[in-house]
Amino acid sequence: MNDPDELELIEKECDAFEAIDTGGPLRISQRLAELKCSDQLKKRLALDLTMIDIDRAIRRLPRKEPQTASLLQPYLDFLGYFNDNSLEELISYEFSCLLELGFQPKIHRYVENYPTLTGLPELLSKDLLENDEYLIEIRSPSRETYRTYAGYDPIVFGRQQQNEAESYAESFDGSGRRIIVVDRGDTRVSRNHLRLTRTANDEFEVANVSTKSEIIASGRKLDPGGSCLVTNGQEIRFGAMSIELRK
Repeated sequence: MNDPDELELIEKECDAFEAIDTGGPLRISQRLAELKCSDQLKKRLALDLTMIDIDRAIRRLPRKEPQTASLLQPYLDFLGYFNDNSLEELISYEFSCLLELGFQPKIHRYVENYPTLTGLPELLSKDLLENDEYLIEIRSPSRETYRTYAGYDPIVFGRQQQNEAESYAESFDGSGRRIIVVDRGDTRVSRNHLRLTRTANDEFEVANVSTKSEIIASGRKLDPGGSCLVTNGQEIRFGAMSIELRK
């Protein structure tokens, strides 16, 4: 969009919207209905004004809350201007704002709420990788080290199951994230072996969810059902694999 008049209108409308105390999807919808401009311009304005409002709403959330659900649904109900691309842009913007202000958004909640947007996990993973101070290094004696973000979703590490991709594939379901660390032939690692959950204090709970195999977490042996806390620089070993959290 290169028309100077349209760019001027966008800037004018955004400035006016930022100046008011309260916005909301109904106010945006009413303002767009009043404007005499093209549908293409209204779609762009709907996106920009919603971003302004989402940022404003997040900044008013109580900081004591460790995480929050998506704030976008009311806007989707009122505004009929968003296609899949603009919706992905809105979700990524909201996700980044939450991260920037210290909240702990969970990717799997967005995947549940917007199941038709198949590119969301990769899009939000990129946001987390750029913003999260914790990385996970996964080491194998026979493969290169794999690095991924820690995030705020519970993560289950395990062996490849039938119809799953090879290691180090990552996926999301209704409870969190799964990372395949070995292929089907390596039975030293259980199908579901280790669950890693980030706490509010930025420690990580290690839980042995295997039914028969142990885990060594920072030198402590965890039998099936056992758990403990680990933090930056501490190593977790299971099968021939090792995991280390790094800031």
